[in-house]
Amino acid sequence: MENSSLFHHILIILGVGVLVWVLIQINHAIFRRIQRKRKGIEIIFFERVTSVIIVVIGIIFVLSLFGGIKSLWRTLLGGTAIVSAVLAFAAQDIIKDILAGLMISMYKPFEIGNRIEMEDGMAGIVMDITMRHVVLKLPDTQVVIVPNSRLNTMRIRNFSYHSPLRAKEFIFNIAYGSDVEKAQRVILQAIIESKYTIPGKEKLNGTEYAPVYFMEFDSSSLRLVTTVYYAQSTPTEVMISDVNLRVNNAFQKYGIEIPFTYINVIQKQEAETVQTEEEAEFTRNVPGVPLMIVTSHGDGMQEAIDATAKLGTDCGLQRKDILRLRLLAEELFGMMRNLVGNVEASYWVWQDKKAFAIHLQAAVPMNRELRKQLLSVSSSGRNEAAKGFMGKIRDLIYVMSLPTDPDESFQQGTGVMGMGLSRRGTSATSYTWSMLKYKTEIANNKNTNSEADEAWDELEKSIVANIADEVRISMDGPTVEIKIFKRF
Repeated sequence: MENSSLFHHILIILGVGVLVWVLIQINHAIFRRIQRKRKGIEIIFFERVTSVIIVVIGIIFVLSLFGGIKSLWRTLLGGTAIVSAVLAFAAQDIIKDILAGLMISMYKPFEIGNRIEMEDGMAGIVMDITMRHVVLKLPDTQVVIVPNSRLNTMRIRNFSYHSPLRAKEFIFNIAYGSDVEKAQRVILQAIIESKYTIPGKEKLNGTEYAPVYFMEFDSSSLRLVTTVYYAQSTPTEVMISDVNLRVNNAFQKYGIEIPFTYINVIQKQEAETVQTEEEAEFTRNVPGVPLMIVTSHGDGMQEAIDATAKLGTDCGLQRKDILRLRLLAEELFGMMRNLVGNVEASYWVWQDKKAFAIHLQAAVPMNRELRKQLLSVSSSGRNEAAKGFMGKIRDLIYVMSLPTDPDESFQQGTGVMGMGLSRRGTSATSYTWSMLKYKTEIANNKNTNSEADEAWDELEKSIVANIADEVRISMDGPTVEIKIFKRF
């Protein structure tokens, strides 16, 4: 009889298991039919809840068949309050997650397929919700499991709220002095040209691409922000990569500078002392870019720039440092292009380990009549075309190359740029100018001299002033040599 009773109970347990499985399948089919008519995160959540309820009822029914187990269960729960408290404490996280899942399902801050961003900056596509957690899909095959209770208490940015589209916010930083309106047009055009983006900003008669907004003055850049819309079938990482690539290429094409973090080391020695130490280090017979001839019309410049970048690659510099070295050469040649006439110059680079000295030497013919013609367009007596730090250096070279009267001060006409300028020896036509000394004198005159304040602003915007460790100009009659020092 005992064997018959045991066999009977086993059959009942198997029957209950099959019934539970059938009920779960029916439950699944019912909710799938509901989802065809109405999609929502609450449908998925309640499907999971009802499935769990079916399983729990099946387990309770099976346990009720065994009187001993039933008596033991009743004794454990009713015999002591301590056991009940322990069970409640152990289940509190589960209960919190279930209740949080219920709240999410009722108030629906996001739906399946929405792209959301959490407080910690992590963003992903909502793929699923269970009784305990939400599943977020990150780029490629990465998945993040977030407990419902945690997600229910944090601030969430939903880029697809009540919309069939997905959205991603893009932030682009451009350098001070850039043409902001031009940058806005370039960014918008790059977004429109991407095959992965679509119009998504609602307007009265349809949708359009979101404008690019000028949002903020950062400490070292101007911040432009826009929202890009794309279809749910488009992988987020593919769209982001395509848009960033197009904007980067467009910035390079139209000469829009992207600022980057740098460390500017200022040595407090006097300029003449620094010059002696630097010359001793860089004038040895060390490898570098051999002597090349370039002209202010552009002949040979690109070859020289490429050779300089290759030198950085051969020395094992990182990509960002190679770019900085290339930028220094480009800025130097950009200033040279604006010199009067077709000026021919010698260009070479000395290199020792990761220390570089870029040299440009040329003869700059100048006379007072030509100088007067250059200044005639300006009622202030200054060359107003000399914009920016490198433009001011070019103008300083013109002034330094003028014939000097015996009773004339050598700093006449140099203005603020005359700070950092000194005479070499006793020659009336030999001068040196140091950026380090110029920075020190400008800093000492800030807030007391409007021209010094303006010059300091130009320094902060200048690529050369921010990247180079030192810029030194040596003048001997019509011959000028510009040296840019940089150590990585």
